[in-house]
Amino acid sequence: MIFYFSGTGNSLHAAKVLAEKTDEHLINIAKAIDDEMFEFELEKNERIGFVFPVYAWAPPEIVLDFISQLSFMGEITYVYSIITCGGQEGHATSIISKALSQQGLSLNCAFTLPMPSNYILGYDVESQDQQTRKLEAADQLLVEIGDLVSQGKKGIYHTIPGSMPGLKSKLAGAMFNKFARNTGKFYATDD
Repeated sequence: MIFYFSGTGNSLHAAKVLAEKTDEHLINIAKAIDDEMFEFELEKNERIGFVFPVYAWAPPEIVLDFISQLSFMGEITYVYSIITCGGQEGHATSIISKALSQQGLSLNCAFTLPMPSNYILGYDVESQDQQTRKLEAADQLLVEIGDLVSQGKKGIYHTIPGSMPGLKSKLAGAMFNKFARNTGKFYATDD
């Protein structure tokens, strides 16, 4: 079972590739919240994955809200996360691990998956060449992650926290959630 949240498609792509590789089914976190679906029945030896982007070096608030309401019927044997980002995840893995532990879940493996940066308000769009290279590397890494997850490997933490991860996650993450999520300047027309 792979729970995913994706704003622009990077995490959705990662979740789909991983689901195919591990023969797991996908659950859209946003839809599950809309449907008030927080209780899930596990099959024997079913793996639980969380795939989502990093928002200002922290997990998106929607992912943390979802986890805080999650419950499972059945034995939990394996939990992992894949965090997509433009380059660094900060302390996002630590934050998600803490949220999971509050629900009685232990994070067995965690991976940072660099993909094209898509926070266009903060950075220039990467060149097409850079985007292509990152996507190819991400797909290759997803195959490796899929193998590790399928084998039930534990204790593997391939993360990219970057410099000053605690400060970035705590300060930038909080400021982002408080001030930078306003969509008032964005709109669509029939054109």
